[in-house]
Amino acid sequence: MASFELRMLSPDDPLAGDLPLLIRYAYVSDYAYEVEARETAAGFSWSLIKRPASPQISKEHRWLPFDGKFPRARGYVAFIDGEPVGYVEFFLDEFTNLVRVVHLYVRHGYRHMGVGSRMIGSVEQAARHFRARGVVLETQTCNVPAIEFFNRLGYSFWSVDTRFYSNDDIAKRDVRVDLGKEL
Repeated sequence: MASFELRMLSPDDPLAGDLPLLIRYAYVSDYAYEVEARETAAGFSWSLIKRPASPQISKEHRWLPFDGKFPRARGYVAFIDGEPVGYVEFFLDEFTNLVRVVHLYVRHGYRHMGVGSRMIGSVEQAARHFRARGVVLETQTCNVPAIEFFNRLGYSFWSVDTRFYSNDDIAKRDVRVDLGKEL
């Protein structure tokens, strides 16, 4: 049985600079959620419809822990047999009283082994300690594997932002969605 450890990471830890090379942000998806907006006499409605992606979606993005956008962020690194295999970073948004996850990555080859679930469980435990009303995180409509993972953990769609990344987010099938879970 492999040994699992989760430990806090500080911005001055030498491992912080190496993590993006060890744990890449990359995914492949055969599906995407298409966003449809409708305006009727009765009001507005938004639909997220899961459809096959053709061609397959493949994304990779460079990331940095503690990049300065969230000065009071906390980070945890997951280790299996002493090897860093996952990272989660989060902070308490005092204005909304929600814990916001800003990074969650599991190294390819270590996915589907409970690493992400255990890291999110630690974030939820921290949120309870903060007396936060819930946990929220951002992903994209084209990252269906992430959406399905968070759905299994009890997270649901909370909001859609159709212009967060560009003016063409809907056409690019790359729309920001926030998933959340009340505590």
